[in-house]
Amino acid sequence: MMLIETGSSMDKEEKVDMLTACLAEVIAERRKAQEEPCAIIFLSADEIQMQETLNGSVPTNKVYSGNPLKTALRTVVKCYYAEEEKHWLEEVATEYPELPDDMEGRYDPALCPGHVYHSLRVLKALVSDD
Repeated sequence: MMLIETGSSMDKEEKVDMLTACLAEVIAERRKAQEEPCAIIFLSADEIQMQETLNGSVPTNKVYSGNPLKTALRTVVKCYYAEEEKHWLEEVATEYPELPDDMEGRYDPALCPGHVYHSLRVLKALVSDD
């Protein structure tokens, strides 16, 4: 069994992939009525340019102050992460008595795979400033 150190991190590409997958689903749902693709150009950390259709529509620039999704996710992680980590460690100790008692600081996603702690680790890595 492979144990991973607790420090969770996600590189920029993984973050972009995760957010793009979510964004693609939302945009596709919005675009159902229209069959043409749209384009989003990231101009800066807080400004985008969106073109509703690629053939002839006028691009719209949007400026965002703050990041409400990141703020909401940070709040959820801050509220539940430590408690769920503790609960996961307790559950691991119960379900896998053959493992060493000093599991704190080690992580294996295969242990108690349905536990919410795994999702909280992903969210924590996503909203980190690394």
